Amino acid sequence: AGLSTRGVKPIVAITAETKYEPENARTRGELKLNWNYFDEVAKAGGNPIVVTPGTDVDELAPMIDAWLIPGGLDIDAERFGQRNHPKVSLQHRSRFDTELRLLRALPEAT
Repeated sequence: AGLSTRGVKPIVAITAETKYEPENARTRGELKLNWNYFDEVAKAGGNPIVVTPGTDVDELAPMIDAWLIPGGLDIDAERFGQRNHPKVSLQHRSRFDTELRLLRALPEAT
């Protein structure tokens, strides 16, 4: 396994599917990530971390070496001025918002 520029295992950020349910007093929602994503990153020598909507991405961004964006529910096409397909299964906006904040916080690739 390779090392990051810091001489340690590369840190691989993985964003998770989110389901926010404020009416659920016990859990208020859930995060979902298939086991194989973080398992394969670890097997390859990486140090996987799950990025949640509460993650301070400005603090995290300089520390990560890679970012894995798993598939999942659909991004809302209305964010891009388009109509959604009638059979769309929309992801919760917190996932897209978190991924967009992380993208903007990442240093430019060199």
